[in-house]
Amino acid sequence: MDGHMGIANSLAMKIAGIDKTTNDPIGRTIMRRAEGEPTGLLVDSAMVLMFDVIEKVSIHERREALLRASRHALMRGVTTVVDV
Repeated sequence: MDGHMGIANSLAMKIAGIDKTTNDPIGRTIMRRAEGEPTGLLVDSAMVLMFDVIEKVSIHERREALLRASRHALMRGVTTVVDV
């Protein structure tokens, strides 16, 4: 969506210990369903709750992943991607 939001799947949230009993960090939001279950959308720096469970990758691995993603997008007609 933008740099203020991140998304996590149910397995990632389970590994990070994010569930319906997890409090929103101050100034941050874990978006929830009506019954209180997290949706996976983490707003603002609520994303930090995931940082410890995300595997660290090298600059080389990041660069290669971006190149693969760019080629994939281009094959499907996407000609521009902007990151502010």
